[in-house]
Amino acid sequence: MKNAAVGTSLKLVEKIEPNSAEVVVLEQPSDRALEKRLLLNSADTIEARIGKNAYSDYIRHHRRLPDPKEASTIGSLIGGRVRASDGTLQPLLSNADREWRRQVRSRRKEAARRYQQILRFRQAIVALAQNEDDPLELIAGDSVLFDVDEIAQNMDRALDWLSRFAEEWHRHGKKEARP
Repeated sequence: MKNAAVGTSLKLVEKIEPNSAEVVVLEQPSDRALEKRLLLNSADTIEARIGKNAYSDYIRHHRRLPDPKEASTIGSLIGGRVRASDGTLQPLLSNADREWRRQVRSRRKEAARRYQQILRFRQAIVALAQNEDDPLELIAGDSVLFDVDEIAQNMDRALDWLSRFAEEWHRHGKKEARP
């Protein structure tokens, strides 16, 4: 008898008697077994996140991803998109779906930009509020820290923005800091 793999991690090495074999662990599970285990883990994850559904049932029953046509049907049934055996997500998005996703991404990007601006503003206000010395004393000290172009380039623009912000802050009736 020829040496052959038995199961996923055992290999037939030697026949001792005509109807017996010595078996030793020689190698890691095959790639195919690993893929099946990963698929079952995916099914477990899907069920843990959104509950048991046609997609997780398909993976458990067939031990593979559905082909694109099957995936499209399953995706339609569960109201979402699922991964097909060719790596695509099915069903494919319509033009309206793609446009809607673009709009959502755009809104999220805009919200993140605003959020970053608010954080920078808050940090700047807190940092400036910690300064206690008279600005004249700081400038008269002639520190090398003032020998940079970024102060001269940004001072007027920053002051203008802060003034406009303060006007809007008061116009919208924002309260003064709490004691």
